[in-house]
Amino acid sequence: MSTKSKLQTERNKQKESLKNEIQSANLNCADCGQKSPEWVSINLGVVVCLSCSGIHRSLGTHVSKIRSICLDDIPLTTLAVLQKLGNAKVNQLLEHTIPSSFIKCNPNSEGYVLCKLFFYSGLYFVREKFIKEKYMLKLFVNPNDQKSHEELNCQLYQSAKLEDLLSILEAICHGGNVNCVSSDLSQNGRTPLHAASLENKELSVELLLQNSASHSVKDADGKTPRELAVNSNFYKIVDILDSYDPFSSGRKKRSIEGDDKSLESED
Repeated sequence: MSTKSKLQTERNKQKESLKNEIQSANLNCADCGQKSPEWVSINLGVVVCLSCSGIHRSLGTHVSKIRSICLDDIPLTTLAVLQKLGNAKVNQLLEHTIPSSFIKCNPNSEGYVLCKLFFYSGLYFVREKFIKEKYMLKLFVNPNDQKSHEELNCQLYQSAKLEDLLSILEAICHGGNVNCVSSDLSQNGRTPLHAASLENKELSVELLLQNSASHSVKDADGKTPRELAVNSNFYKIVDILDSYDPFSSGRKKRSIEGDDKSLESED
């Protein structure tokens, strides 16, 4: 077996292991509570059921990017972000003030039968309304967690450097700008994506890109995040950035998920 084949086999094993971990840690849909969900929102870090995934898709990819954890070939770094986030953590953020009238499917709760009736009653608009309020309007985040745009942008920048994924998502959900430029002059006009790339924080880079961070913004020295990563020999970071750049001449599905920077997988 060639080195390329061995690395591909190893990556596939890692992917399957992460998928199993994600499913084991998220036994119920993040939105309605149905058991054994098999769809993921790769930019929000949650696992949802088929019915809820359809509504997620209807919101547009700028809100939620849906993939099948069973059928789609999801990159390792994307799976790693999902494994680090997950329903419990994300719902602490997005369902902080969830309405008491919304009953999730839980076989151990008294409301399970009622919830099952909700599921099969055709009340699509009820599910749709809740999901839109949760992800588009952010109606259920902590209303007492009030921060200025400057504070949110600072949180986003520092969290990207530290690879604190939940804090990154929190800042975004509260209105932080993923393309903000640090107000700290010592940071040389860099964005959170610059900072994450320079610190070799792969999961921060992944999550920021999933949430529309620009890979083409230049810092005060005229360098993009990719150029900073290249200068530091952070080839996995380069690969992730390239995979989100439609104009990259070397764009691949994830050509460097192992340590061999010369390895490329075919489209």
